[in-house]
Amino acid sequence: YKEANGQGICLGLLPGTSRSEATPWVDLAIPTGVNSAQGALVAMAVDGAIVLGGGTLSEVGLLLRDGKPVVALNGTGGAAELIGGHHLGKVSVRLAHNPEEAVRMVLDALRDKHPAKALDIEG
Repeated sequence: YKEANGQGICLGLLPGTSRSEATPWVDLAIPTGVNSAQGALVAMAVDGAIVLGGGTLSEVGLLLRDGKPVVALNGTGGAAELIGGHHLGKVSVRLAHNPEEAVRMVLDALRDKHPAKALDIEG
């Protein structure tokens, strides 16, 4: 949605100590200096996730353990290809075929999980 001028910002929790590690898509870079523990910080900080390519299986495991929705984006390789559309224990990782579908799947799962806190995704 960044290219489509969507609302919100992209927050980057970086594993290293320099903001320069951030990609151009990150609006607010936060260097953590925790290296591989960065995945745990990310998993704790979000309500749900979309796995693209090289997302780590440890992050996915933490998200699923905590009952957070996880959607893998098809065609991006890496962990997304390994887990998308599969059951992992009692939970499943949904598989989306495009970014818009992935966002919709995560938001729908959050809405289903917390109907009293329905998200206004249109505006």
